[in-house]
Amino acid sequence: MSRRPVLLASLTALTLACASTQILGSWKDPSATEVRFEKVVVFALAKDPTTRRVAEDRIVEGSPAGRVVASHTFVADADLGDVDAVKAKVVDAGFDGALVLRPRGTETRETIVPGAPLPPFGSPYGNLWGYYGYGWPGAHAPDTVRTDRYVEVETLLYSVADQKLVWGARSETMNPASVNDLVDAVARAARDDLRRQGLLP
Repeated sequence: MSRRPVLLASLTALTLACASTQILGSWKDPSATEVRFEKVVVFALAKDPTTRRVAEDRIVEGSPAGRVVASHTFVADADLGDVDAVKAKVVDAGFDGALVLRPRGTETRETIVPGAPLPPFGSPYGNLWGYYGYGWPGAHAPDTVRTDRYVEVETLLYSVADQKLVWGARSETMNPASVNDLVDAVARAARDDLRRQGLLP
């Protein structure tokens, strides 16, 4: 069996993200070294069952079979609120790592996009028709307003055995086109930060 970190295999498979994501802040356990989990469970903490399934399946896609597992495949939606029941299922299934994604909220922001700037005064401003012939083709374009949607997501990596947080990040994605697009972008940003922190090769 390959010793390639299973989490790296999962996150590297998602390389086609179109949305723009930036890490707002991240933290790692100072004692943590390169992650070598053998079996990782993925939780997408979304109230909507469809969103949960799509997000978890997207992370699992392209991973080694049976080594990165979507929680919805063995934890029913009705059981999500029962912490003890979920814990027992995860421990009984032999997971040593847990990747948890939780959307924190969505925000809409407006940005003023400047129109064409006015040229400096001078020639040909001194002559009416000279200016008219110059000015009409380059009539000033007004400012416009661009509206963007930002989605903030927490991504957390835990060790199941000791229940400790190994790494966590908060990210912001601009204008995701779909849940898949959002997850792809967040996963790619998470992978890059995990590498920067020395947790992935």
